[in-house]
Amino acid sequence: SDPGTECWWRCVSVRGGHVEALLLNGNNLTGSLPPEIGYFPQLEVLQLDGNPGLTGPLPSTLGNLGSLEHLSVSGNDGLTGSLPSSLGQLGNLIRLYAHSTSLSGPIPPELGNLPKLRSLWLNYNQFSGTIPPELGNIPTLTTLCLDGNHLTGEIPGEIGQSVGIEVIRLNYNMLIESLEPLIKEVYELRQREVQLAIAAMANHDI
Repeated sequence: SDPGTECWWRCVSVRGGHVEALLLNGNNLTGSLPPEIGYFPQLEVLQLDGNPGLTGPLPSTLGNLGSLEHLSVSGNDGLTGSLPSSLGQLGNLIRLYAHSTSLSGPIPPELGNLPKLRSLWLNYNQFSGTIPPELGNIPTLTTLCLDGNHLTGEIPGEIGQSVGIEVIRLNYNMLIESLEPLIKEVYELRQREVQLAIAAMANHDI
């Protein structure tokens, strides 16, 4: 495209000469994400979901997007590797959608450093290991979806400490059957019904 026509790109939003949104969902993208994706300091929205041709890992440079509020990489089963711990540096992130991919490995405890995060969707991936209790450090968290992974160990009560939590989904994992610490934290902190779709073992719902 000719210089100066950036504001007319269908998938790009520009304000004040800076790219503020990349709406690349459902664009039949293929190949791996380049590290340069993290070189947009004013980027607030990055939507990459619905591109099953995307392959390889998520670049750690995503952690450089200090203005980012919305990140979605869902529905890309070609994405592999771990979730970058650098995402814990995104101090303005509100929504993180990374479900239905082939991402694996442990869930980074650094995600507990996100002070504005409201929605965390990491369900139906290949994540393993234990649930980081650090997720309970997120004061703004309302929705936590970790169902459909290979998580093991106990369910940490700390994840019920987010005062605004409304939805916790942990079903279809291999967690130890002990919900008491979580339920105790949830109901001691607020006097309203919380949706708990939790399973202690694989294929076991409550």
